[in-house]
Amino acid sequence: MREITYIYGFVHFRSRRDLAQTAQIVADVLGIHLVPDAEGIYEEFPAYIGHALGLEVAVLGPPDDSALQEECQFSEVGVIQLRPAPGFGSYETRFKGDIDISANLEELLQTATDFEILPNRGPVFRHA
Repeated sequence: MREITYIYGFVHFRSRRDLAQTAQIVADVLGIHLVPDAEGIYEEFPAYIGHALGLEVAVLGPPDDSALQEECQFSEVGVIQLRPAPGFGSYETRFKGDIDISANLEELLQTATDFEILPNRGPVFRHA
């Protein structure tokens, strides 16, 4: 059985731009390509998704549902979520330990002048 480290990260932020513009800024800063989540992977959250190095990067906007906004406590902010891409590894892969690169993501995004980095509250959405 092969063992690999689980890499993840979350950044909560407020942006002066709409979600499409924000996703483009994130894509430029991280050097990746992001596309709208046409499959609805993130359900109630409008999102842009990209993949690089076996990781999925998602830029989530606030949900349209006001009850969900209150539950998630982010009606006017967004979240960047990074995790292993769906299907990464195989049935013989096991994750051993993890590495949180949230601080690295925050540092990279400090260069984006239209962002205000907020205290990290972890993931707002989990999926298999």
